[in-house]
Amino acid sequence: MDLHADGFGFIHRAKAAFVGDSELRGAVADQVLDRVWRGTYRATEAAPNEHDEIYREKVFAASLGGGDRRALSHTSAAAVHRLPLLEPDHQLVHFVTSTGGRETATVFLHRDRRLRESDIEAIDGRRVTSLGRTAADVARMGTFDQAVCALDAALALGVGRDVLDEHAARTKRQHGAATLRRALAVADGRAESVAESFSRAVLLTFPDIPEPEIQQVITDESGRFVARVDVLIAGRVVGEMDGRAKYRSATYGRDIEEVLYEEKVREDALRALGYIIVRWAWADLKHPERLHAKILRALELASRLA
Repeated sequence: MDLHADGFGFIHRAKAAFVGDSELRGAVADQVLDRVWRGTYRATEAAPNEHDEIYREKVFAASLGGGDRRALSHTSAAAVHRLPLLEPDHQLVHFVTSTGGRETATVFLHRDRRLRESDIEAIDGRRVTSLGRTAADVARMGTFDQAVCALDAALALGVGRDVLDEHAARTKRQHGAATLRRALAVADGRAESVAESFSRAVLLTFPDIPEPEIQQVITDESGRFVARVDVLIAGRVVGEMDGRAKYRSATYGRDIEEVLYEEKVREDALRALGYIIVRWAWADLKHPERLHAKILRALELASRLA
């Protein structure tokens, strides 16, 4: 087959000279090509294997059509910016426009007559909503948990709080504006992962638990550094999010047993200082009553030992 990839590695049906649809379908069936979007393919050996990157490629391919009246937005713009999100829906490709356009079963078009050119930037030749606008849009369209995660990540990537405040003010009468404002009030750029942001968002919904402090440095009696903890509640309960990704990122090629031993030494030092340690996993966040019970037991224990 006479196939030539463009600068992004995409192979386009319209430019595949002397190649018919049946041959392309056969190449996909033989796992020579992956179908990225309608009429757009990539060599299977060069295709990404992570879900977020697969969606990012689909978004880029989808943005080739439609002209310059629209820009990638919402979760699609977040994929281009590589803005970490909580359980994003990757079924659709999202665009925003101030005029009109045609939607399909896989393209969702958001119409915003107040769209400003300052809301748009170019990334790899694609028109994309700015990082601040993208985070605000995602926050308005999602749950409180998803909103906190998006805004935390945007702040961590350098978006100013004033920028997010401006987007909140501009959209105060639009769908999801209340969720955006509520999440923005507690957003914190110090959060280091979606899991950490998700944990804090869930904890904030428990009225009988003090507001958590994040990324707190713990020292001993002499002021020597002991640990920096994900979450500190009521000054005595240390909360830590478990997960395979956490341990993979902590190893960086080191032996996992060494990493786990260092974690044990760290926790022993915290317990020696009187801290109660609570660990939770993703399943506890999906079932908040479990996390609530864990935190309450830890607070009761900390109260008895005080």
